[in-house]
Amino acid sequence: MGAAKGRTMFFLRHGSALRRSGTVVLLTMLLLVCASIAASPKAFASPTLAWHAQYDHSNPAANAHLPAGQSPTFVQVWFTETIDPHFSTLKVYNPARQRVDLDDSRTSSDGYTLRISLRPHLPDATYTVVYSNISSEDGHHVQGAFSFVVGTGPLVANTDALLAQEQGGENNLNAWSVGLRWLNYLGMALLLGTVAFVLLVWRPASTSLRDHSDAAIGKTDVQIEFRALRLICGSIAVLFALTLAFGIYQAAFASESAPWNIISNGALGNVLFQSRFGIIWWLRLALILPAGGTALLCWRALFRHARRPRRLYSLLLILSIAMMGTTSLDAHAAAQADAWLLLPFDLIHLVSTGFWIGGVCCFVVLVPAGLRLLAPEKTARSRLLAALLPRFSRIAILCVTLLVITGTIQASFMLGSWANLVESGYGRTLIVKLVLFALILVPGALHLLRIGPRMQAANASTPTHDQVDAQQEGTEAATTRRLQRIFKASITLEATLAVCLLLIVGVLTSMSPPPPVTATGTGNTDSRAPLTYQGKMADLRYSLVVNPGQVGENTFEMALKQSNGAPLTHVDAVSIRLTMLDMDMGTQELNLTPIAGQPGQYQGEDATLGMSGHWNMVILVSRPGFNDATSSIDFSLP
Repeated sequence: MGAAKGRTMFFLRHGSALRRSGTVVLLTMLLLVCASIAASPKAFASPTLAWHAQYDHSNPAANAHLPAGQSPTFVQVWFTETIDPHFSTLKVYNPARQRVDLDDSRTSSDGYTLRISLRPHLPDATYTVVYSNISSEDGHHVQGAFSFVVGTGPLVANTDALLAQEQGGENNLNAWSVGLRWLNYLGMALLLGTVAFVLLVWRPASTSLRDHSDAAIGKTDVQIEFRALRLICGSIAVLFALTLAFGIYQAAFASESAPWNIISNGALGNVLFQSRFGIIWWLRLALILPAGGTALLCWRALFRHARRPRRLYSLLLILSIAMMGTTSLDAHAAAQADAWLLLPFDLIHLVSTGFWIGGVCCFVVLVPAGLRLLAPEKTARSRLLAALLPRFSRIAILCVTLLVITGTIQASFMLGSWANLVESGYGRTLIVKLVLFALILVPGALHLLRIGPRMQAANASTPTHDQVDAQQEGTEAATTRRLQRIFKASITLEATLAVCLLLIVGVLTSMSPPPPVTATGTGNTDSRAPLTYQGKMADLRYSLVVNPGQVGENTFEMALKQSNGAPLTHVDAVSIRLTMLDMDMGTQELNLTPIAGQPGQYQGEDATLGMSGHWNMVILVSRPGFNDATSSIDFSLP
């Protein structure tokens, strides 16, 4: 009873400032989440996603059929993000896989389009356009292809560019990208988690025990501090090496060249000095170097003067969080319109991960070294663990709460619908992450609800030396040793699962989230561009091109796929109903017919769009044994 009262008075005198500052920071982060949700409720109803520089539309349109003898003089492709002009190209091939362009790819002044000139008077044939770009917003690589036909003839097999946003290659999903990102997240978690563990868990616990005449804890303090500094310095060194490696990887990947050629071909200079990735790269390097210097000053203070500098550790904490901020600036959250909302969530998510997973790793890497210095037959080991666990559990509970809140918000933006959670590769990988997250909570709950309270109870009920006989002392020692063994096994399992979780995060950040399931299209942003729309209705995905998308005769081409990705071929009818919204002209229905040799492709021509203004288009698909699938699209003609 007296010991518990003494510990309470100690923290009232010495720990209140630290608790207040930490509480204020965490409550501010939580309020920021709530305020952002309240400020943008519509964002969750209809998110606008633009993950990486994906295909948006083109001229000629994807899967377009142009009149015989009227070959285009150029190809222009619009993307969903600005692209890096140094690493973005178009190529156009004929059926013999020979290039028919003039090799003069160039970007527009706004950075959203690529244009390339074609040889004059191309013969009637099927042509394939291959695009490759690097997003100037998130640095990711996207590659894809689509085809168009001049005259008569089939499209290229397996080229469904109406869904080019989905078909763009997951070129970033490779061992190098995943490995670098995984080690980056692990290094940041160890750095931030170790600094936070020393400041918020270890020092308050060890000081409390020494303050109550627990001399046995004194010899472990220096050992833990030295090990913590070695772990901090090692994490900084790894992050420095990873930053250099990521610059080399990005230059080699963007230029599609070998790493040893990136200097001679200018790729490294372009990436580091002429791209958004380079700005973030230099900012990160500018944070890592002073963090390394600060860690060395901490080492000098401890080794030469036996001091534990709180201010230097606080500076390390700030620098660690800032490093995580540079990772957020290069993440999915920074590459779309609601970045002002998602960037704070992403940073809070990363910081909470670092505090929690980094702290768990400290229990595996740091604490055992201190426990080994304490006699196993005494109660000093259990007293130390009983002092550490409650402090860390409070931090872990808050971190897990923030992870659930921010993770749910980010997932709602990135997935857009429940269907994408199971139908897309990104969603299925996210499910694996959620399963691992739930598994990590199991040993954490064991520490919080069973091991920690039992250790505290055992220490509180330990009788004095005069009151205990040999049998009672042996029983108490056996109980504490059993609790310690259980804790060692469970915390090791928790740390192992946490490292695997970060590996899945590395996979997720190398992938593109799925496109939205609501109908999206280009509208009529360019008078020369056709109208293109893609979306979901019932269990089907559709893609529609209205070419040329102007007043007069138009060709309607639609691709239909089932939920498993197979082309939809068994239909009773595929039709489009057109209604003029500015005046009463009735509703006109256009029946689309299957295109020979192209399963799931339907086409029709009509001159119903005979007036500029606002129109409504309803897509109707009738299938045997299913309810009719419909989708409504509003659009305008100039």
